[in-house]
Amino acid sequence: MVRKLKRKKSTKNKTTFYSEFKDNDVCNCGSGFLYKDCCKGKIFKFENYSDDFDIKIQSDDELPDDEFMKKINKIKAILNIGVKKSKFKQCIHPQQEECKGKIGMKAHSIQNTRVLGRLVRDNHIWIINNDVNNIGPEFKLVGRNQATTFTGFCNEHDVKIFAPIEKENLYSGTEEQHFLYAYRSFARSYHKKLEELKGKSYILSEFELDEHFQAGFEKQKFIINKDFDYYKTEFDDILLSKKYHKLETISIELNYEVKFAVNSFFQLEYDLNNNLLNNFSDFDKLIKPLMLNIFPQNGKSYILLSCFKQDIFLYKEFLETIKKMKKEKLFLTLNNLIAFYCENFVISPDFFDKWSEREKTNFLYKYDISGAFRIPGSIFDLKEKCVYNLFKEI
Repeated sequence: MVRKLKRKKSTKNKTTFYSEFKDNDVCNCGSGFLYKDCCKGKIFKFENYSDDFDIKIQSDDELPDDEFMKKINKIKAILNIGVKKSKFKQCIHPQQEECKGKIGMKAHSIQNTRVLGRLVRDNHIWIINNDVNNIGPEFKLVGRNQATTFTGFCNEHDVKIFAPIEKENLYSGTEEQHFLYAYRSFARSYHKKLEELKGKSYILSEFELDEHFQAGFEKQKFIINKDFDYYKTEFDDILLSKKYHKLETISIELNYEVKFAVNSFFQLEYDLNNNLLNNFSDFDKLIKPLMLNIFPQNGKSYILLSCFKQDIFLYKEFLETIKKMKKEKLFLTLNNLIAFYCENFVISPDFFDKWSEREKTNFLYKYDISGAFRIPGSIFDLKEKCVYNLFKEI
């Protein structure tokens, strides 16, 4: 039975979330520290909670009279329900019969010890937060154990598959390592997309929504089933056959440690000259992906940009141009690429503290206009001026 979202005044008004924690409890922020050494005494703002659903929602007397704002808050409440219902655990490894240990363990898409450990301060790090309660994206300081995690592998496969990039002391630039960095980018993105579909599917089954939402959902579902399932098959084949040469990767080394890290799977719509690469409006064609990984390690930093060999006809000129760029132009291009196309990255607090409000605003603006409400066919110029510089040495 389809039900409509009801709104009523809350009788639960949670003003502090951490009041139930004791000094020696592990802090809920995910830092891994004790509550007394972490978030005790900090002020946290929380809104009222609906009685009908365990979600954040403003009560009627707090809403302005504007009907538009009432509708916005109703949509936020519905989306919150979808977010809660979207979470699930799985192992995407093709050999399911070999799964062992915990299924859907909380695994880091950016290496916890070797990368996050170099960037955190007091076990915290900055990420982009896309909470549906916000008007737009915002920077958020989170505990290290919450950053870049997803529940897409069992314990056995997560440890076994990624050992060559987790256990070995140094990045050595092997084809296997390049594949594993790219595969982890895909695995996280694939799992997150499935969670998104699960949440939206629940919303459609429970609430009466307009035809535009339903049509958009069906379109997204079609694209994920077509594009993501196709490339999952390709990744599975390489993983099992160990034919790592089926992936093309350019590797760029910097002689200092950057103060951020990226692990992202995305589709590039236009090249450096704003020529069309992937037509996002043509749903019959595969949208060919790129995988970007940037990370610091032992006094150096590495930039890995990968695509499938079968797609090299599309990306060859783009990759070759990137590799030949001088640093100033390279950094400008990647600063734009990260903001426009990447969603999974972290920034060191020591570095972030040195950013001005203007730099933060410029980054969030680029990130926002290319996100959920992007207009198909919009050109995001990778040569556009940036106020911020992620590659600045400090």
